[in-house]
Amino acid sequence: SRMQYSRHAVLTDEKKREEIEEIIGMPCSGANPVVSFLEIFSRPEVMEAVRSKLVKNLNGLKVACYYGCLTSRPSQIARPDDPENPMQMDGIVSLTGAVPVPWDFKTECCGASHQVDAPKAALPLIQRILNNAREHGADCIVTACPLCRYNLSKYSADVPVVYFTELLAQALGVEEEA
Repeated sequence: SRMQYSRHAVLTDEKKREEIEEIIGMPCSGANPVVSFLEIFSRPEVMEAVRSKLVKNLNGLKVACYYGCLTSRPSQIARPDDPENPMQMDGIVSLTGAVPVPWDFKTECCGASHQVDAPKAALPLIQRILNNAREHGADCIVTACPLCRYNLSKYSADVPVVYFTELLAQALGVEEEA
């Protein structure tokens, strides 16, 4: 997220680009794209490669795909497939045989870094997300963001919170020790 914001600043703000070039002591064009693991794994050719290597069907596992705010907003920087209802992670989860549950808070903010500096402000946001996932029958929540995973798992005793890549690893038969 921060790398996407920085690239956007370099591409759209001449003054920022000059400041960054001064700090790093070299030209900075922003020519190289910033690509997330979520974007990579949702590419059709990658999804097909994953599909061909699946060894365990997670059939019946109900998953709340949580994108949070950092992977969906602002849309011109985060580039979700749909800012209001992103589906990239849902597609990846479906590959495993698990079932993405429709729910209301897939792009709501979990408080982001406020869990560190203002936990009382973040807690209600986190609780709303967890409660909504439970209400919609989720067995687990998957996310692509380390901050979201930290915030949600800190207060979720009954609904595991994992990275989508951990769910993929399970379906690919990767041993937990690995």
